[in-house]
Amino acid sequence: MKSIGIVTDGVSELGKFLKENLEMVLKNHVQINNYYIKSLKDDFVIEDDLILIMIDKKLKDISKHIKSKDNVIVIERTIMLSAYHELLNIPAGIDVLVVNDDDETTKETVELLIELGITHINLIPYEKEGKYKNMQLAITPGEKRHVPYYLDEVIDIGNRYIDISTFFVIISKLSLNHDEIIIELKKYLELIVSLYSGMKEKVREIFVKKQELSTLFELANDGILITNKNGEIRHANRKFCELFNIEEISDRNMKQLLPQKWISKLQTDDVLDNTLFENDKKVFNINKKPLTYLNSTYGYYYIFQELTYIKQLEQSLSSKLRNLGHVANYTFDDIIAKSDSMEKTIEVCKKIAKTDLTVLLIGESGTGKEMLAQSIHNESNRKNQPFIAINSAAMPENLLESELFGYEEGAFTGALKGGKKGLLAQANHGTVFLDEIGDMSIHLQTKLLRVLQEKQIMALGSSSIMDIDIRFIVATNKNLEVLSLEDKFRTDLYYRINTCQINLPPLRDRKSDIVLIAENFLGNEYKIDNSVKGTLLNHDYRGNIRELINILNYAKAISSNDIIKYKDLPEYIINKQNQSVKLECIYSTQSNSKVDKARFILETINNHGSIGRNMLIRLAEKENVPIKEAELKKILTFLKNQGFVDSGKGRAGTYITQKGLEELSKRL
Repeated sequence: MKSIGIVTDGVSELGKFLKENLEMVLKNHVQINNYYIKSLKDDFVIEDDLILIMIDKKLKDISKHIKSKDNVIVIERTIMLSAYHELLNIPAGIDVLVVNDDDETTKETVELLIELGITHINLIPYEKEGKYKNMQLAITPGEKRHVPYYLDEVIDIGNRYIDISTFFVIISKLSLNHDEIIIELKKYLELIVSLYSGMKEKVREIFVKKQELSTLFELANDGILITNKNGEIRHANRKFCELFNIEEISDRNMKQLLPQKWISKLQTDDVLDNTLFENDKKVFNINKKPLTYLNSTYGYYYIFQELTYIKQLEQSLSSKLRNLGHVANYTFDDIIAKSDSMEKTIEVCKKIAKTDLTVLLIGESGTGKEMLAQSIHNESNRKNQPFIAINSAAMPENLLESELFGYEEGAFTGALKGGKKGLLAQANHGTVFLDEIGDMSIHLQTKLLRVLQEKQIMALGSSSIMDIDIRFIVATNKNLEVLSLEDKFRTDLYYRINTCQINLPPLRDRKSDIVLIAENFLGNEYKIDNSVKGTLLNHDYRGNIRELINILNYAKAISSNDIIKYKDLPEYIINKQNQSVKLECIYSTQSNSKVDKARFILETINNHGSIGRNMLIRLAEKENVPIKEAELKKILTFLKNQGFVDSGKGRAGTYITQKGLEELSKRL
């Protein structure tokens, strides 16, 4: 516990009064000792943290009893507010005698009263040899015995109390930040007249600010510790005490509270950024910052986070972001592709993902632009930050603008009370995916261009600018270059977003991916009949992957078992297939013998279930339909391209599809 020594001339009521006066504010937070100059032995040294004396000249008297004059404070004193009001009621212009125990203290009392504003009366310092029989009133600070007996009236203003300014010095030097002291100081100030105008309001401000800071400290989910340069604790919040099972922190050093193996690291480095410390199987993340004034460090600010809490917080935030739809769910591993065009696209995107360059995805509707955008985000250094997808064509211009940039309260009719944070602000440090950017209005294109150039946004109705750090991925199914030539898209914006252009191939150009995507979508729940595979391969997919998924969902709903058959496909798919050119029409320019050969091969395959080329040639010879191997290969290729036959793996041979069966039924 810190201590204060009060030094007076000798044993008197003054020493006792000053001790009680200090205890009014400081309570039991300091040890208060009385010392008397007349009783001090020559070799005695006052060891208290602070030493209080009455006047400057007493410093010389105690110089041999102190280690340093830096800890000596001359007490500033004042009077009680009730006495002050009584003095103000004295009629102006009259002579008033001021009496204390000696000439020096009397002079001090006069100076004090003048300093407090008692200037409407004539203050006459009492001198023992003086004659004052013509005076009627005297003022004394508790020294009535020295007042001449013949004065009719005496106003005793009582002992002079310690001024609030002295308490501020004491609190500052001893680092007494206890809430109870501030509360008592505020009460004390209501009783006295401060030597400094505005001091009452200043104390009120300090009290309010301390309460606010204290509340913030206690609400924090992190342990907070503030120390001076020597590691002595000035403040520690509730969470810090919980983390380290501490009940009392008053007058303690961090060396007494934290694991000893941490101390050298904590006190050596002025700055710690997310540094991990381990103790008793617990891991803490610690940050440390210096507290400086005039380029000089006077203390340190520590933040302690238990790793378990950080993980819980991360899981909670991730969950909340998912609920808001601000998380990218797909990665490159989720993209099903073996076609050369798509594999090359993925390879390029993985490299671009590691940069912060703006990406322009161009592709038909349903080609998977958002899935690719999410994969780029999850491959980037921003993967733990928000991913926000915005469809530029999905809402009116004014609504899209308010959603993107947010707005202040009262920005427009119908604006929410308190305003709204825009999606761009929510995406700070993350990625924004702007889909269908070709449908964005010129007005919003202009605002977006500024965001890309200046990295700044301003909410509607606001005058303040917010700096942002966002990676943009934009997508379109339109030709932006043509739109810019037609003045339907800003040319400068086009070249700003066209940093990394990625063209997604349509599904009809990725034939080798169609069945692969279908089988992956169906999983183990359904299998695809061979007759369906040819139909899927030959469809043109104007809706791309989205259309393929729709076809499969329909087939799953219609299917009577776990196999998707030709009859389970949507009617419009079957109708398109039925409109395909028949064998006779396709071969109309060829000889009848070739038409017969193609029909013969299709019938033979149907009759035998699955058959190889050598067997087909032998059966053809047996039926007097001579077919050479090269010709057979051409016919089988044609039949396969039309979806009438398909081949199994290895030596499984060629088999007829449902489409082939239907073609035979029409022809035969």
